[in-house]
Amino acid sequence: MKLFSRSAVYFGVSPRLVLIALVLLASGSAAAEPPGLGLCEPAARARLSRQLGLRSLDDLTVYEIDQAIDDVTGTFSGRVTLRFTNTTGRPLGLLPLLLHPNTSAELGAPGDAGTLEVTEVTAASPVSFAAVRQSLVEVRLPTPLAAGQRIAISVRYSGRLRRLAPNANDVFAQAMSSIGALSGGGAADYGLLAMGDGIVTAASAYPMLAPYRDGGFDTSRPARVGDLAYNGMAAFRVRTVVPAGLKIVTNLVDGRPAPVPGVGEVVVSEGAPVRDLILVAARDLAERSSRVGGTRVRSLFRERDTTAGQKVLEAAAAALGSFERRFGPYPYTELDVAEASLVGGAGGVEFSSMVLIAGMLYRSPDDSESPLAALMQMMSRLGGLLGGQAPGASQAERMGDLLDDTLEFTVAHEVAHQYFAGIVGNDSRRFPSLDEPLAQYAASLAIEDRRGAAAARAAMDSNVKMNYALYRLLGGRDRPVLRDTASFRTSIEYAALVYGKAPYLYVALRRSLGDAQLSAALRAAVARHEFRLVSTEEWIRALEAAAGPGSRTVRSTFRRYLDESHGDEDLGVDDSGDFVLDTMFPPEVAASLRQSLPILGMRPRDLLRMVFGGGLGDDAPIGPGIDPDAALRALEGLRNP
Repeated sequence: MKLFSRSAVYFGVSPRLVLIALVLLASGSAAAEPPGLGLCEPAARARLSRQLGLRSLDDLTVYEIDQAIDDVTGTFSGRVTLRFTNTTGRPLGLLPLLLHPNTSAELGAPGDAGTLEVTEVTAASPVSFAAVRQSLVEVRLPTPLAAGQRIAISVRYSGRLRRLAPNANDVFAQAMSSIGALSGGGAADYGLLAMGDGIVTAASAYPMLAPYRDGGFDTSRPARVGDLAYNGMAAFRVRTVVPAGLKIVTNLVDGRPAPVPGVGEVVVSEGAPVRDLILVAARDLAERSSRVGGTRVRSLFRERDTTAGQKVLEAAAAALGSFERRFGPYPYTELDVAEASLVGGAGGVEFSSMVLIAGMLYRSPDDSESPLAALMQMMSRLGGLLGGQAPGASQAERMGDLLDDTLEFTVAHEVAHQYFAGIVGNDSRRFPSLDEPLAQYAASLAIEDRRGAAAARAAMDSNVKMNYALYRLLGGRDRPVLRDTASFRTSIEYAALVYGKAPYLYVALRRSLGDAQLSAALRAAVARHEFRLVSTEEWIRALEAAAGPGSRTVRSTFRRYLDESHGDEDLGVDDSGDFVLDTMFPPEVAASLRQSLPILGMRPRDLLRMVFGGGLGDDAPIGPGIDPDAALRALEGLRNP
């Protein structure tokens, strides 16, 4: 058994005291509003105001944040000055602030999640604030903010990081956790506000203005599956204080650390236009970098994970190059790919100009002490012995190859999100069938461009089709995809239909339109909706407009894969478990198991259901639902019968 211990004593900081110290620091030379446009390519800057419908870039929402994070106590504090211009076209009496780290607790997720609390809100004129629910605070203005008028509000907040288990980055431990949650309702926080295995991750760790769409701020309740949030574009200027020796990286342009006497170090970061603020930190954070066109691509990782960190850099650079050729220029000067201690089944998470990759994909399976590691080795040996031969290469070697393939696909998938949900944003709660299927399909294109069509097909089988096949194996029914996340009963149903079935609509479009025409249509649609939030219908219309003679097939293909239920036919998968068996195991092992299982009176489905914990239970459809608070407000407006 391995013993886990710190190799040094780390001295932390008091985040509350640090905020006082920050006020005393010189802020340096003044920056033009909005800050951080150096993150954006000059050509993209010229398009930004027009694409967002702003009078000028001065109307872009700005977050000026002073924050302090301590990796010893796991606490943080901050103050954000939100500079907002009312571009809605109507007076606003309140500004809703979302506290995304509190989402999983609000949904009743088990475990010790990270927390975020607003403690004070001030402005030039007195304002009041109230917590509507755990993830929503409303700031009420003394007088309505007129259209075109600007306001600055200052919000103080504090919070706590979740402490992850010591095996947070053990691939088999995470696999066991995922298997246990297959039929669960999600509500995981994915470790996005947490510390574990030497890595601090702080995503959306500040009060954020709710996105404005369709005539109002979207303050709808979060769903138990899918992405936790979506956001509009904004500008950020951030000062972060950490203990000396803790290296941080954000999705913005980071300056060099400067000393804060008697406290630690401060890093100034700026960036625009981006949809969020993300920070990763470690005391042994290393990096490798390369260039793709005008973009510096960086891989950031713990020093112990240098080999995987280099693989991540190569995969990310190759993927970005592929996507620039197919989908258009990347608008940012930097793209960071950072190792993070992600949990809850997440292999990666995407943000503007930065993606996070689960640390479990950086580690060798030889390091695992999980029972699942022993089970996989036992099944491999059993298959070989029953077949009358030794299993050939060791299971650890095969698992290592599988992890390398998974790492490459995951990196490509998350880099693809830079275009789909990043450059072209979407409401990931109402339209999850827009960005995730595109990211899955685009990842396979990146692998095809790098390693050929056969490798791309294999990657689609194991990373895309497998989601649907596993769901069918466990008794799940094919259903329409085009619905909001709240109407998916379980995480595996969501993965099966959104990540598994829906991506094949682009495979079908590629067959009907041809690769060159589909790439041209996607490129035109990206350019049309750059920096905006787009609905599925708007996306379909953009592809139709750019598809030329094949435009008539676009809508019918979307209808077949998103509105109808032809998954078994279109993917060539059923509930027998054969596809899962053949994809999970080497050919000789799968063949031996298939021959041997009848002796035990079992089918592949029986064996695999034992491994994955049986069926899905209640499979009755649900949704669409309602927001009870909004429903009551609507009821109050009705006349009594």
